[in-house]
Amino acid sequence: MAAGGTAVASRGKVGAAGRDRTDRLHRLGREVFRQASAVGISLFGLLAITFFIGRMLPLDPVIAVIGDDAPQSTYDMIYRELGLDRPLWEQFAIYVGKVLQGDFGVALNTSNRVADDLLRVFPATVELATVSIVIGIGLGIPFGVIAAVHRGKMIDHIVRVVGLVGYSAPNFWLGLMGLVVFYAMLGWVGGPGRVSVFYIDMIEPRTG
Repeated sequence: MAAGGTAVASRGKVGAAGRDRTDRLHRLGREVFRQASAVGISLFGLLAITFFIGRMLPLDPVIAVIGDDAPQSTYDMIYRELGLDRPLWEQFAIYVGKVLQGDFGVALNTSNRVADDLLRVFPATVELATVSIVIGIGLGIPFGVIAAVHRGKMIDHIVRVVGLVGYSAPNFWLGLMGLVVFYAMLGWVGGPGRVSVFYIDMIEPRTG
């Protein structure tokens, strides 16, 4: 009887462990589904915002492609090719379908594929992000340690004020002030150095 009771208890423990594992998998699946749904809804909302803002801008995409001097027949042909003669909901559906296929359309400023323009500027984005992270870590960690060691002292207050200003000030203003100080006044770094959109395909850039 004792052996039989032990076997029954063991099977009960195994069954309980199996149910617990199944419950954990179900909870994990629900959490993954919830997160994936949130990401999908956010992306769909972002697509909708960018699409309808683009339609609200006072810019004729046909004129941006063919120019002001094109004949009306050319205008009408490009208008139909861009799908602008279709209902707005249908244009949005086509737009979403193309985005899901990796086709982001054509940039109005450069007349290049948006994907190509993104690939062109991606190296510069990685360069800027990498330098920013290195500077942030290289300065933030040592000064944070110094402020913690000298808590309540003058150096702690200075680090707090500098950090607060850095977080509160707009990025574009910090960038301009950085150019004024380190480029114009001290000459420690070069200027902006990026090729304007006007010179694309005319001047070979050093980076993306």
